Amino acid sequence: TIISGALTLDASADITLDATGDVNIPADIGLTLGSDNEKIEGDGTNLALSAAGRLTAVTGSHIILNSSTYTNITQTKDSATAATGSMGIRADYTRTGDISSGLNSITNFTVTTTQTGASGGSHTITGINNTMIGDGGGTVTAYGFKQNFLANPGTSLPDTIIGIQSKHAG
Repeated sequence: TIISGALTLDASADITLDATGDVNIPADIGLTLGSDNEKIEGDGTNLALSAAGRLTAVTGSHIILNSSTYTNITQTKDSATAATGSMGIRADYTRTGDISSGLNSITNFTVTTTQTGASGGSHTITGINNTMIGDGGGTVTAYGFKQNFLANPGTSLPDTIIGIQSKHAG
């Protein structure tokens, strides 16, 4: 059945689509959630997930980014005139309560690169490559790697602090 013009569904409960195939939305037509500030839209090649605030992915396990060529996470701050702000990948872990026995191990950021099957040639593997370019105006402070080890007020720092640990095996 073809319906022309606007279609409004007014339901007092969930709306269930019972289809045996895909639900198709044409290219450059988005699925709007709440308002135009929250939208999913594709152009036939790229998919955009737009959120006026945070975009939250909730999962019971992993978030996997899979690409046949490479996966690149690019973060862009649109305002060139912003006086303050921050960018980056952030991992926060908060654990409260007493850990009187056992082991509590936290890894916030892991980069694993594997090169196998090469019969010759030259191979370069870079775990983290950080390039910083300052414009020379004002005071520019650049940290290639910065760590802060802090203790809660009235407590002491951990018994062992390791800034960078490097292991070589094989």
